[in-house]
Amino acid sequence: MSKNNNEKDKILKEDKEFIISHARNLEKRLRNLETEKQLLDAERLRLEQELHSLRNEIDRLREPPLEAAIIIGSTDQGRSVVMSTRGPIFVVNASRKVMAENLEPGTFVALNNRTYAIMEIISLDLEYIEKANQIIYRGIHKELYEILTKK
Repeated sequence: MSKNNNEKDKILKEDKEFIISHARNLEKRLRNLETEKQLLDAERLRLEQELHSLRNEIDRLREPPLEAAIIIGSTDQGRSVVMSTRGPIFVVNASRKVMAENLEPGTFVALNNRTYAIMEIISLDLEYIEKANQIIYRGIHKELYEILTKK
């Protein structure tokens, strides 16, 4: 019987070692999976932030273009009289985002292309404007010369 008990003890010992070894492997695998989960959560968060940023950029790019104008006066009703860079004069309202006290004659503004509401104040360098006017003036001069000399 002693031989039988020794074999049983040996088998039990081997089973116990196998179970302990298997438990250690499972614990190690669990730690690896937890680490992988943390890395994936961090990557998911980064991608969500990037997606949010890209959606904001898409929304910004979908906004209608703005038209440059200069304020030439104001009305008693709090509206501004502006001259568009294309020439026409408009009486317009300002967006709530624009401070009314900053809307003075001579101020460059950006108008919504659909509603012509003042959307923002533009700070332009006067030297830049003078250069742009010279380029436009030369361009018009060149076009007129070409038209007049064609026959």
